[in-house]
Amino acid sequence: MTQVDIYNVYDFVTQDFDERTGKLYLRWDRGNSTLQELMIREDEGLYDNSFINLSYVDYIKSIVNWKEGETVYYKTTSNCILRNRMSIEVLTNPFVDEYTFVELNSDGYLYLREFTGDCMCDKDPIYFTSQKINCFYNECVEQDKNQPYVLK
Repeated sequence: MTQVDIYNVYDFVTQDFDERTGKLYLRWDRGNSTLQELMIREDEGLYDNSFINLSYVDYIKSIVNWKEGETVYYKTTSNCILRNRMSIEVLTNPFVDEYTFVELNSDGYLYLREFTGDCMCDKDPIYFTSQKINCFYNECVEQDKNQPYVLK
């Protein structure tokens, strides 16, 4: 049996995109305690700077047809009762509608954006912090950017 770890966790996760709701759903076997723990950490690790995977972002990029130079914002929501499902929703007005969300920036890196202002009725983008997420996905982007080009 294959060992589940932080680097291959998405080999054991089902990813389904619901065109009706516009959400990506991640589902996994909560009976697998290692997988369950890793997926809970995927959600909670966004906020405590733990090293997480987040490779599902490649699927989001294909859904929205992301190209370098574009920025995409999304939020995650976990099923707190069963904890074996996570939904990801691409956002159109994150600085107006949300207080915390993830930014896939124009260079392809993931950042956590959090509102730090005082007035909730004036959520100007300048009142949002931006912290690069400590994740395997960002490491892969960095590695790809540092690869030398081979001329043929």
